Amino acid sequence: YEAGDTEKAIDWFKKAATCSTDYVFPNRVEDLVVLETAILLHPVDAKAFYYLGNFWYDKRQYMDAIRCWERSVELDDSFATAHRNLALAYQNKLNDTDRALVSLTRAFQADPSDARVLMELDQLYRKQNRPIPERLGFLNQYLPLVRKRDDLLLEFIALHNQTGNFKEASELIASAVFHPWE
Repeated sequence: YEAGDTEKAIDWFKKAATCSTDYVFPNRVEDLVVLETAILLHPVDAKAFYYLGNFWYDKRQYMDAIRCWERSVELDDSFATAHRNLALAYQNKLNDTDRALVSLTRAFQADPSDARVLMELDQLYRKQNRPIPERLGFLNQYLPLVRKRDDLLLEFIALHNQTGNFKEASELIASAVFHPWE
């Protein structure tokens, strides 16, 4: 772009928008320039806004991050990670549990295979004081996913204990393979 070939730059930004977001975390000033140029030349790139949100959050510019992630999900409502990041910012930086719940629910709907998002959604339900039987019923719908995370499985077992389902809790513990952590 700076060399004067705007069309070629646009083509590269469009190609970049189709790449995996895995292992991408912009954190340098040079990244900021690239992302702002990407948005300028390809303003419908949800990932560029997502990455820019990550950049701003890392720099503790939370409102800028939130605005970027909001734009990202406007452009691509199916992008679960942008919804998740937005939910965490709403909850942790704005103390807005209602908006956090909407975003985290949308994140889990967009990717119902993400055990981390399921765990975070249940944590938010707990923070809202949702009834224990309701939380238990919700998690029970996703038992294979619950079993993928020790912390989520332990919460599920605790919910069984709290509702008096001691036999089920005991069976879950006996059948679980917990991962050792240092």
